[in-house]
Amino acid sequence: MHGRGGSNRQPFRVRRGHGYRVIGWSRPRVERGGRPPGLLRLGTLGLLFATLAVGAGPVPRVARTAISVPLLDSPRVVATVPVGTEPFGIAVNPLSGRVYVANRSDDTVSVIDPISNTVSATIPVGVYPMAVAVNPLTGRIYVANQNPENAGPSSISVIDPNSNKVIATIPVDWAPEALAINSLAGRLYVASSPVQHPEPPGTVEVIDLNSNTVIKKITVGADPRSVAVNPISGRIYVGDVVDNNVRVIDPNSGGLIATVPVGVDPTGLAVHPVTGRIYVANFAAESDSVSVIDPNGNTVIATIPVGRGPHSVAVYPLTGQVYVANSNGFTGDPHPNPNTVSVIDSLTNTVTAYVPVGDEPYTLDVNPVSGVVYVANWRSNTVSVIGH
Repeated sequence: MHGRGGSNRQPFRVRRGHGYRVIGWSRPRVERGGRPPGLLRLGTLGLLFATLAVGAGPVPRVARTAISVPLLDSPRVVATVPVGTEPFGIAVNPLSGRVYVANRSDDTVSVIDPISNTVSATIPVGVYPMAVAVNPLTGRIYVANQNPENAGPSSISVIDPNSNKVIATIPVDWAPEALAINSLAGRLYVASSPVQHPEPPGTVEVIDLNSNTVIKKITVGADPRSVAVNPISGRIYVGDVVDNNVRVIDPNSGGLIATVPVGVDPTGLAVHPVTGRIYVANFAAESDSVSVIDPNGNTVIATIPVGRGPHSVAVYPLTGQVYVANSNGFTGDPHPNPNTVSVIDSLTNTVTAYVPVGDEPYTLDVNPVSGVVYVANWRSNTVSVIGH
């Protein structure tokens, strides 16, 4: 099989059962003047991972050999980790493997060791932490503190990964609901909802990661609850649960590129770093689905039924599997797949498995290196670890 750019490339293949899926091209062995073996270059994905791992330096020249990665078809919960009270936000550092969990009613962040699957540290942060994000270049952790009872200004806590202490606090507007990091651009995007204040609309605040200051405020819809960024194009995607759409925003001008209608209550967003497709979790019972947006036409190309109350979504780029946290919704309506994680095959846009987890799993994240999925179970006060 020959790929673009020459006939010497060998397929990077992912095996399902007795077959393989071609997802990229590999060059695992360094020839000369490069970095040690183990740094793969898999097209756009490899360039992204290489930059995240070693900074913006040159990508090494490597010999081209075939790599086969098994597509793991039997996901299951391999560990359950007790954390703080009402864990809501969760994020994984892809380099250290550490997992950070924002405990909404404890005003803390739990740090989970990926080897022992135990909490190795508990970090006090601001009031009502709702979301968490990790910068893979620096390892710093960013926590959105909502302060819903006017206990003080809303803020972003910046945590040092070595000391596990807050080293900076950044004031922000309204009630921050979601975070997204573009580590290559050095930007943090904060989706803030004004629903507890009389003045609409909502905003996306842009924070410079070097100075820890807000450098821009972008006006968006009435109630933005989700945000994601394409690490290559830099485009920002914001889900609005009042207008039921996703706004596509230019990262340079802050201008609106497109508005994409999706399902009801788009509370979760994720961008596939290879295909650029955007996956939208539509939370409300009227939808219970994931919308798939094509980044070129900015249109929905598929709508995938999932479990009850899909609230969060994450992509494992090496296999293209998409994971959806089905929270069972606020009402607890009967549904065949509540309190589960849906596993979606991104090539066929179909659900291939449902994995039972804890009670009311609102958020999840996947380690892009290992493929391990971490699910924050809000009512169980636990994190489910999904392996294979």
